[in-house]
Amino acid sequence: MRRVGLLVCAAIVVIQLGLLGYAVSRASTPTRLASPIRPTTEPQFPLDLEGIWPFASNVATGWKSDAALVRANMQLDWPGEAGNPPAGQLPIGGWIFMTFLSSDGLLTMRIDRGSGVIVDTEILDIDSRFRDAFPATPIDFSLAKTSSGTAASAAEVAYGTEFRSACPDQRHTSWLAVQVDSSTGATSWHIEYESRGEQPQPSMTLDVDWITADIRNVENATEPCA
Repeated sequence: MRRVGLLVCAAIVVIQLGLLGYAVSRASTPTRLASPIRPTTEPQFPLDLEGIWPFASNVATGWKSDAALVRANMQLDWPGEAGNPPAGQLPIGGWIFMTFLSSDGLLTMRIDRGSGVIVDTEILDIDSRFRDAFPATPIDFSLAKTSSGTAASAAEVAYGTEFRSACPDQRHTSWLAVQVDSSTGATSWHIEYESRGEQPQPSMTLDVDWITADIRNVENATEPCA
């Protein structure tokens, strides 16, 4: 499990650095913080991005004092029909990925949603010329009137439950990420429900507005099982 976790964490870093091919190739060998890193106080469960943000930020600024959050994703592992949580409640299982950018480095951490423990970290050196690939303004969850947990719950009630129930053996993972519209600067929660059948299948995707909680841009909500 730990080896798989390290590979997942490394893959997230590489994906996030997709625009930084040269920077990655010239970076030093990735290093890690000593882990696991346990929160000093137990967070509230089911854990969402805001719930773990203070702890993760404290760890990041301990690494580099100027570290700022630039990527945040949450994976939700749904247990299936027999173990589904009550309507509107999120499952305990899954992971949170957070990436922090400093003046010369990038720290990505993988956090267990069931405990709040940082189980893996990856550190990469980056060239300052490539910082423009990341948002100029750090992610600040206090600006959102709709929390990540509320957004995930709203998506599940409005579309997710029906989408998963249609193919319970194939649809048991959803993702939530912070998304910024490059043209307007508006921030939203982008949510994706994976569908893993024998044949490639499109995921259901939607966006939840940070301010109004309006759900929009719903795609593939009625996609049949393959």
